Amino acid sequence: MASLHTEESKTSRSDKKTYKIRWRDTQQRQQILYIGKASKKSANEYLRHVSELIDATEAGRRPEPETELWLRSNNLNSRIRGKLTEFGLAEPENEKLGTEAEKYPGRVLSELR
Repeated sequence: MASLHTEESKTSRSDKKTYKIRWRDTQQRQQILYIGKASKKSANEYLRHVSELIDATEAGRRPEPETELWLRSNNLNSRIRGKLTEFGLAEPENEKLGTEAEKYPGRVLSELR
């Protein structure tokens, strides 16, 4: 189970806190994904999707369609996308071809219905 943690910034006067998501992988090693400065709402959205990716990976199934769309969205930071790939929670993205789902948009849309 993943959990959300905050770190107070000693130098910034911003209202946004620095967030990270922590969980244990299948070999019980602690993993940490640093989100960076974000609103609490955004951090909770990251937590929800990352938790779904962890559950899907451990169960050997595809993530929920909403999480797959989040992974493909332009709003997802490329650094975070790279980290999710390193953790084995997302497939690598080919900049020329896009993600696997983008290659077959008709299939993805039919699966979302």
